[in-house]
Amino acid sequence: MRLVDTIRMVFQDLYRHKLRTLMSLSGVAWGSYIILMLLGLGQGFYQHQLNALSSISKPVLTIMLNNTSKPYNGFAANRGIGLSPRQLLKLQSAMTDIASFSPLANHSVQFITDKNISGNFLLTGISPEFFTMTPHALKGRPLNQQDMKHARSVIVLSDLIKEQLFGNKDPIGKTVFIDHHAFTVIAYIPQTQNFTPYSLTAFIPFTSYSKLYPQEQTKSFQVLLKNHKDSQLVQANITTYLAHLLHFSPADTQVVFNAMDFSSYTKNTRWMLRSTLIFLSFCGLMTLTVGGISVANMMALVTKEQTSQIGLQMALGAQPSFILKQFLIQSFIYCAIGGLIGILLSILTLITLQQFTLPDWIGNPSIPLSAYIFLWLSLFLTGFLAGYPSAKRAANMPPIQALNSKD
Repeated sequence: MRLVDTIRMVFQDLYRHKLRTLMSLSGVAWGSYIILMLLGLGQGFYQHQLNALSSISKPVLTIMLNNTSKPYNGFAANRGIGLSPRQLLKLQSAMTDIASFSPLANHSVQFITDKNISGNFLLTGISPEFFTMTPHALKGRPLNQQDMKHARSVIVLSDLIKEQLFGNKDPIGKTVFIDHHAFTVIAYIPQTQNFTPYSLTAFIPFTSYSKLYPQEQTKSFQVLLKNHKDSQLVQANITTYLAHLLHFSPADTQVVFNAMDFSSYTKNTRWMLRSTLIFLSFCGLMTLTVGGISVANMMALVTKEQTSQIGLQMALGAQPSFILKQFLIQSFIYCAIGGLIGILLSILTLITLQQFTLPDWIGNPSIPLSAYIFLWLSLFLTGFLAGYPSAKRAANMPPIQALNSKD
C-alpha cells in the first residue's frame, strides 16, 4: 500500500467515526495548544526579564562595612568600621581595577513638604557615577559633578516617595525639608517592574550629605569593575587595603561584606528563567501525553476494525515490517492533525492577546521557532509510543486468524 493510499484511508476512517475522531484528536490538539501557549507566554516573560536584567548586568559590587569580629593590634573586637570622606577618596584612587566608584551613605530621616506632608525614608548620599552603574530611567535630570562640587541642595526621589509626598503631581522643582534643610527635587525614578533595592530611597550629592551629617562615617559604597570576572579578587583587594587603612585583621572576613553582586544576581536569575522555561515545557508535555493516550486507544480500535484487511494484505505477500510501518504512519498522521489544530489555535490566541494591554511582567508573548521544533518532536514521539503497541500486534497477527476474524 502506497503512502497516498494510507493517508486516504486515514481520512476516510476519520470521516466515518466523527465522534471518536473529535474525542481523540481534541486531546492531541489541546496538548499541542498548551505546549505552545506555555512556551509563548514563557518566552515573553523570559525576554522581558532579560531586558530588565540588562540594566543591572554590569559587574557592580555593593560593599558594606560591618563591625570587627576579632581583636587586632590592641583594638578590641566588635569595633565599628567606617570611612571618612578623605578615606573614601584614598580608596577610590588606590583601586586600579575599579572603573567607577560611589559612596552610599545612608540615614533614615523624616521628609516634610511645604504642604506639611511627611514620611520617614532612607536618605542616601551618592556621587553622580551611581546612576551610570545602576541605570534608572529618571524623570528629570540626574545628579552631576557641579552638584557634587558645590554641595547643592538637590534631591532625586524614588517613585514610592514621590507618590507618598506629592501624589500624582509632578514633584520636579518642589521643595522637601530634611532636618530643617530645604532640598529641591530635580528628578524622580518612575515606577518600574525591574528589580531595584532602592524603592524607598532618596538620593542627594555625597558632599551635601556630608554637610548634613559631618560626623557620620560611610559604611557602604558601590563600585563598577573593569572586568566581569574579577569580583572576588577586587573584594579581596578592597579588604586588604581597608584592613591596613582602618587597622583591622585582613583575615577578619566579617568586616567587608559584598551585600549585592549584580553579576552573580544576573547569572542566577538567568538560570532561574531557563529552568522556568524547562518546567513549562515539561508541563505542556504532560498534557500532550494525555492526548497520546487517546490516540493509543484510537489505534487499538483501528487495528481491531482492520484485522480482516491485515490478513488479506499478509495473504497477498505483505511483510510484517510493512504492516508495522502502515499503522505507525496512521498514528503519526493522527498526531500531526491534532498538532496542526493546536498550532492554529495558539496563533489565533496570541493574535487576540495582542489586541489587549497585558501586564508589563508578561512582556510580548511570542512562539519561538524552538517551541515549534519541540512540539513536532514531541508529536513524533507521542505518535510512535501511541501507535507502536497496536502496530506491533497487527504485524505479528497470523494471516489465517486475521482473515477469519470479524470486524
